[in-house]
Amino acid sequence: MCTKHNKIHETNYYNYNRSLAGLACCKNVARESRGGQTRDWRRSSQARTWRTKVLQAWDNKCAITGKGFSETSLVCHHFFNASRGDNFAYSIINSIVLSEDIHEKFHISYGYTSNTIEQFLDYLLALKNSPPPVKAAESLYDLDRIDSLLSILKDKRNDILLSLDL
Repeated sequence: MCTKHNKIHETNYYNYNRSLAGLACCKNVARESRGGQTRDWRRSSQARTWRTKVLQAWDNKCAITGKGFSETSLVCHHFFNASRGDNFAYSIINSIVLSEDIHEKFHISYGYTSNTIEQFLDYLLALKNSPPPVKAAESLYDLDRIDSLLSILKDKRNDILLSLDL
């Protein structure tokens, strides 16, 4: 659903993300409303450098599951939206590596705009406290990693806010 235009669109995260322009009704959105970013900012050399550094910072593994590229698709997630500007978009401290399915579930729960680190911490708590899957051979999430991540992010929260001038 486009929260700006109150229109429902059938899509999935992959197609939404791949379109670079967002939903069909937003294709002509002014650049200022995207934090000054071009529609294809993720294809810039600066964005590729940012992504490489974020992946290295998180050892090329999902921070929640511990799975690497050989086991899942990985994406770099911003705690605070990249559309807020370059200091948000290209900040390593504002970023984390997640598996694509966990990233999509986060955005299904919290939307794609105005995201915060508090929402991410809430999401981690919800994952930690959710009941295990009924017939799963193994848990989708590594609870020890979630506990560790909660501790790390709570400690780093103020550093993240200060580095982004919030």
